[in-house]
Amino acid sequence: MAKGIVLLDADYQKNNQLGDFLKKQQYRLVVKKTMAELNYYLKNYKGPVILINSDTVAVTNRSLKELKNSYPEQNILIMSQRPFHPELKEAIGSYVYACLSIPVEPDELDYLLKSITENEVDSKQRTNR
Repeated sequence: MAKGIVLLDADYQKNNQLGDFLKKQQYRLVVKKTMAELNYYLKNYKGPVILINSDTVAVTNRSLKELKNSYPEQNILIMSQRPFHPELKEAIGSYVYACLSIPVEPDELDYLLKSITENEVDSKQRTNR
Protein backbone atom coordinates (compact mmCIF):
# COMPACT_ATOMS: atom_id res chain seq x y z
CA MET A 1 0.00 0.00 0.00
CA ALA A 2 1.40 3.41 -0.95
CA LYS A 3 2.13 5.84 1.85
CA GLY A 4 0.68 9.31 1.52
CA ILE A 5 2.48 12.60 1.42
CA VAL A 6 0.79 15.98 1.45
CA LEU A 7 2.81 18.65 -0.34
CA LEU A 8 2.03 22.25 0.54
CA ASP A 9 3.38 24.26 -2.38
CA ALA A 10 1.74 27.30 -3.95
CA ASP A 11 3.80 26.84 -7.13
CA TYR A 12 3.78 23.07 -7.58
CA GLN A 13 4.02 23.30 -11.37
CA LYS A 14 7.68 24.33 -11.04
CA ASN A 15 8.32 21.43 -8.71
CA ASN A 16 6.73 18.51 -10.53
CA GLN A 17 10.06 16.62 -10.68
CA LEU A 18 9.59 16.04 -6.97
CA GLY A 19 6.14 14.63 -7.63
CA ASP A 20 7.48 12.34 -10.33
CA PHE A 21 10.16 11.04 -7.97
CA LEU A 22 7.65 10.40 -5.17
CA LYS A 23 5.29 8.55 -7.50
CA LYS A 24 8.17 6.35 -8.73
CA GLN A 25 8.92 5.48 -5.11
CA GLN A 26 5.30 4.37 -4.63
CA TYR A 27 4.19 7.37 -2.55
CA ARG A 28 0.72 8.77 -3.02
CA LEU A 29 1.06 12.54 -3.41
CA VAL A 30 -1.61 15.12 -2.65
CA VAL A 31 -0.82 18.76 -3.40
CA LYS A 32 -2.37 21.71 -1.57
CA LYS A 33 -1.62 25.36 -2.30
CA THR A 34 -2.58 27.13 0.93
CA MET A 35 -2.44 26.46 4.65
CA ALA A 36 -6.25 26.65 4.76
CA GLU A 37 -6.54 23.91 2.09
CA LEU A 38 -4.02 21.83 3.99
CA ASN A 39 -5.87 22.13 7.29
CA TYR A 40 -9.18 21.26 5.64
CA TYR A 41 -7.67 18.18 4.01
CA LEU A 42 -5.88 16.99 7.16
CA LYS A 43 -9.13 16.68 9.08
CA ASN A 44 -9.64 13.35 7.27
CA TYR A 45 -6.09 12.49 6.21
CA LYS A 46 -4.08 9.89 8.14
CA GLY A 47 -0.72 9.84 6.34
CA PRO A 48 2.69 10.29 7.93
CA VAL A 49 4.24 13.27 6.11
CA ILE A 50 3.57 16.91 5.33
CA LEU A 51 6.17 18.46 3.02
CA ILE A 52 6.07 22.28 2.96
CA ASN A 53 7.77 24.55 0.45
CA SER A 54 8.46 27.56 2.66
CA ASP A 55 9.58 29.57 -0.39
CA THR A 56 6.07 29.59 -1.83
CA VAL A 57 3.88 29.35 1.28
CA ALA A 58 4.28 31.72 4.21
CA VAL A 59 4.85 29.75 7.39
CA THR A 60 5.62 31.05 10.87
CA ASN A 61 6.63 29.52 14.17
CA ARG A 62 3.03 29.85 15.26
CA SER A 63 1.51 28.26 12.13
CA LEU A 64 3.88 25.29 12.33
CA LYS A 65 3.22 24.88 16.06
CA GLU A 66 -0.54 24.94 15.49
CA LEU A 67 -0.17 22.45 12.62
CA LYS A 68 1.85 20.03 14.74
CA ASN A 69 -0.41 20.42 17.77
CA SER A 70 -3.52 19.84 15.65
CA TYR A 71 -2.06 16.82 13.84
CA PRO A 72 0.65 15.35 16.11
CA GLU A 73 0.87 12.12 14.10
CA GLN A 74 2.10 14.06 11.06
CA ASN A 75 5.82 14.55 10.42
CA ILE A 76 6.57 17.98 9.00
CA LEU A 77 9.37 18.45 6.49
CA ILE A 78 10.31 21.93 5.28
CA MET A 79 12.04 22.61 1.99
CA SER A 80 13.56 25.89 0.85
CA GLN A 81 16.23 27.41 -1.35
CA ARG A 82 17.38 29.50 1.62
CA PRO A 83 19.96 27.78 3.83
CA PHE A 84 18.95 29.59 7.04
CA HIS A 85 15.59 30.45 8.59
CA PRO A 86 16.23 32.36 11.81
CA GLU A 87 12.56 33.40 11.87
CA LEU A 88 11.58 29.71 12.16
CA LYS A 89 14.16 28.76 14.79
CA GLU A 90 11.58 27.70 17.40
CA ALA A 91 9.50 25.65 14.96
CA ILE A 92 12.49 23.95 13.37
CA GLY A 93 13.81 22.97 16.78
CA SER A 94 10.49 21.72 18.14
CA TYR A 95 7.95 20.83 15.43
CA VAL A 96 9.79 20.12 12.18
CA TYR A 97 11.19 16.64 11.52
CA ALA A 98 13.75 17.82 8.94
CA CYS A 99 14.70 20.65 6.57
CA LEU A 100 15.63 20.04 2.95
CA SER A 101 17.25 22.32 0.44
CA ILE A 102 15.73 22.97 -2.97
CA PRO A 103 16.37 21.32 -5.33
CA VAL A 104 15.59 18.36 -3.12
CA GLU A 105 18.12 15.54 -3.31
CA PRO A 106 16.08 12.41 -4.12
CA ASP A 107 18.32 10.12 -2.02
CA GLU A 108 18.03 12.39 1.02
CA LEU A 109 14.25 12.59 0.74
CA ASP A 110 13.97 8.84 0.19
CA TYR A 111 16.07 8.20 3.32
CA LEU A 112 13.94 10.53 5.43
CA LEU A 113 10.68 9.03 4.19
CA LYS A 114 11.90 5.49 4.85
CA SER A 115 13.01 6.54 8.35
CA ILE A 116 9.61 8.04 9.08
CA THR A 117 7.83 4.94 7.77
CA GLU A 118 10.05 2.60 9.81
CA ASN A 119 9.54 4.70 12.96
CA GLU A 120 5.78 4.59 12.39
CA VAL A 121 5.81 0.79 12.05
CA ASP A 122 8.04 0.38 15.15
CA SER A 123 5.76 2.65 17.16
CA LYS A 124 2.66 0.68 16.17
CA GLN A 125 4.36 -2.60 17.08
CA ARG A 126 5.31 -1.30 20.55
CA THR A 127 1.74 -0.10 21.08
CA ASN A 128 0.27 -3.50 20.17
CA ARG A 129 2.41 -5.43 22.70
